[in-house]
Amino acid sequence: MNRLVPAALIVAGVVASCAARTGLPAPERSDAHAFDAGPDEPVGCTPGDIPLFAATPEVMFVLDRSGSMRSAFDGPHSRWQVLRDALAATLPPVDGKMAVGALLFPSGSSNADCTVAPQANLAPALGNVSALVSLMQANKPGGSTPTAAAIDVAAALLLDLRAASAARALVLATDGAPNCNPSLDPKTCDCPTGNGGSGNCHGDAERCLDDVRTVQRIAAAFAQGIPTYVVGIADAGDNTFSKALDAMAQAGGRPLVNAPTSYYPARSASDLDAALAAIRNQVGACTYLTTSVPDASGSIVVTLDGQTLPFAPDGGASGWSWADESNGEIMLDGATCTAAAADAGITLVAHVTCGEDAGADAEAGADADDASDADETSTDGAGD
Repeated sequence: MNRLVPAALIVAGVVASCAARTGLPAPERSDAHAFDAGPDEPVGCTPGDIPLFAATPEVMFVLDRSGSMRSAFDGPHSRWQVLRDALAATLPPVDGKMAVGALLFPSGSSNADCTVAPQANLAPALGNVSALVSLMQANKPGGSTPTAAAIDVAAALLLDLRAASAARALVLATDGAPNCNPSLDPKTCDCPTGNGGSGNCHGDAERCLDDVRTVQRIAAAFAQGIPTYVVGIADAGDNTFSKALDAMAQAGGRPLVNAPTSYYPARSASDLDAALAAIRNQVGACTYLTTSVPDASGSIVVTLDGQTLPFAPDGGASGWSWADESNGEIMLDGATCTAAAADAGITLVAHVTCGEDAGADAEAGADADDASDADETSTDGAGD
């Protein structure tokens, strides 16, 4: 619902908030669509110069703990251990400013397990980083990869927590192909094998690549105002699932821009650290809220320290875009984000016009022009 329109704003600072819970709940399949709560009331339109305030990031980490995460990665440690260490290294700077939650999937550990718990392992809260690391330490990899169901559960939780002062997002970290869709045909589906190729699924539909449905679920979450950042963990040179990961990242609305992939590629421990740090910075420092959103016939112009920012709906080197227009969430992009993160004293202002006001302004302008024309006519007549 992005709209190319003008705008102005006032902002200061970076942010976050929430509370914790650990332990895997009893396994339960969660395969139905989870978005039945309906959207919140959208932010209304109030004309004028509107101060922006920094949003509180509420982030759910949706973490793939399937059996393949036991594989060694960039050294002697497993992918799961390297992911845990990367989160432990990158999240402490925002521990008191970002509400962190987590959902580990699948919830069981048998080889074919496709279950997803109906609630988070860790509810979003401030100060949750150590609890997240402990949760990962206590749970080892095992099972299949029910990504679509995990996205449903995590997004539904954030929708339930939706608040006017929060900016919600999912961070999906996965090392491979989503599966666990019993409706697929094992005779014709793409069936990934351990060596990076495809083969016959031998009558087991849940081993089929479930990329289409997963992309649809991520897109459904984004349509509800929940974007997804996608981190793809793979060995150097392994691009087996790049196509699926790219599609997932694009559907999530937060793809990498001007990069070889749309998802955040992690080919090493340092890549994973960098990817998580980049996502942390974008979610934590670059989302702001306006209490007024223009209606269909209104407009918004955004300025940074008096300079108009370009509107870049698809992201860009600088400027702003809507993170969730109905909730008044504005994302600063590229160099603009960097400037905002570095200087808490910047001034952002949104100048908003509403349809009725725009019409009234136009009418007032027309009346003024008519009056001016009448004066000129009168003056000319007097001169004659």
